[in-house]
Amino acid sequence: MSIQELIKDRRTIRKFNTQPLSQETILELMNIAVWAPNHKLREPWRFICAADMESKARLADHIA
Repeated sequence: MSIQELIKDRRTIRKFNTQPLSQETILELMNIAVWAPNHKLREPWRFICAADMESKARLADHIA
């Protein structure tokens, strides 16, 4: 697929699937994401993965 086709076919999806992703899939996506363009070339990338509701709640409490 050409870059033109990728750009033209890109869509924003606001309805998400509730099925969880495997840890392997999440890690693969994070490794791919570091290749995405970034604002003013500020690196390194940092990711936080909160896989379950308890982790999300603890993360939200920590941030708050």
